[in-house]
Amino acid sequence: MTRHRIVRAEVFRVEVPLRYAYLSSRRLLRHYDKTIVRLTADDGREGIGETEAGDGVFARAGDLARTLLRADPLDRNRLRALLRTVPDRHTRLEATGGTAAAGLEMACWDLAGKLLGVPLYELLGGAFRDEVPAVCELSAVPLQTSASDREIAAFFDDVSNIGHVVRQAERVVATHGYRYLKLKSRARDSAWDVAIMQALHQALGPAVRLRLDPNAGYSPADGLHLCRELDALGLQWFEDPVAGLAEMSALRRQIRTPLATNMCVTDFPHLAPALQAAAVDVVGVDFFHWGGVANARDCAAACTALGFDLFGHCCFDLGVTSAANAHLAVASPGMLNGVDTCLYLQEVDVIAGGPPTVRDGLLPYPGGPGLGVTLDAESLGRLTVDSVVLEA
Repeated sequence: MTRHRIVRAEVFRVEVPLRYAYLSSRRLLRHYDKTIVRLTADDGREGIGETEAGDGVFARAGDLARTLLRADPLDRNRLRALLRTVPDRHTRLEATGGTAAAGLEMACWDLAGKLLGVPLYELLGGAFRDEVPAVCELSAVPLQTSASDREIAAFFDDVSNIGHVVRQAERVVATHGYRYLKLKSRARDSAWDVAIMQALHQALGPAVRLRLDPNAGYSPADGLHLCRELDALGLQWFEDPVAGLAEMSALRRQIRTPLATNMCVTDFPHLAPALQAAAVDVVGVDFFHWGGVANARDCAAACTALGFDLFGHCCFDLGVTSAANAHLAVASPGMLNGVDTCLYLQEVDVIAGGPPTVRDGLLPYPGGPGLGVTLDAESLGRLTVDSVVLEA
């Protein structure tokens, strides 16, 4: 087999505008930042990856990219080790863990697939299914990004505004055929959340499975009140209504609806305590939080073996990670509950062809080598706000 070397590494920080304001209990966004990676082999073929941004992650990704120069893109275990042995010069919270490494590791997998001429799901063990359900992750407010902070805050003063959220949900379901919908909660008013979930349930009917995600914004008492009020509604699950394994475990013992998390189980040492405490039923798999494709694959396998259900978690994924999520879901037997998407919020993308389109409730997965997607030079250039270029 011909061996190759990585001779060029590029790291881009991009700023992506949103079509609608995104509100959860943790943040209000009108745009979001991502880190895009492009690795070039000595024969000119390229691998691309994506992860979160923030000054710490972007800077850390630049440091890590330097270690990959002259490395063999097919020696994935060696590459994985390289990405975890460089001292961290940055102290910001988002630079910790494997978040920065995740985008580089994804690019390594993509490059390996392109060099071998096979799609990522084949490298992960082969296709277990041929359809990937997409989950619509709906903002707590249906307002344009031009809405002021005051307008967004005032939205929750009038309970009749729930109708606006319901109508937006109906539009995206009608347009894209979503069978799963996750509503982000502001986590300030349990009565609001009860009313809005009841309204969504009535409007969308049993064909759309509903989830509520307060991002651990409720106290134990308020979380219990909320979940008990909604217990009879038959939601698919509550995602992180309260914070931490202890609070989730106490809540789980007092309700019937399953609990899911992508916040209190984000590393392998968390799995045993979560199982012992019977704290959660469902674990969200996220390349950025788990530190890359290999860890996400291993997480999915471990969770299935331990009896946890799975879903693919989304952090405002552009088309690069959307493709990777689809490949992971195709190759993972336990990934039965679809992949979160924020695509209805998104107008532009860095990949050729623009943002992926959900049709009939399914997330497309490209069948070409590696991830099966390529960067669009014009879009990447327009969205880039900072970059690092390294050559061997």
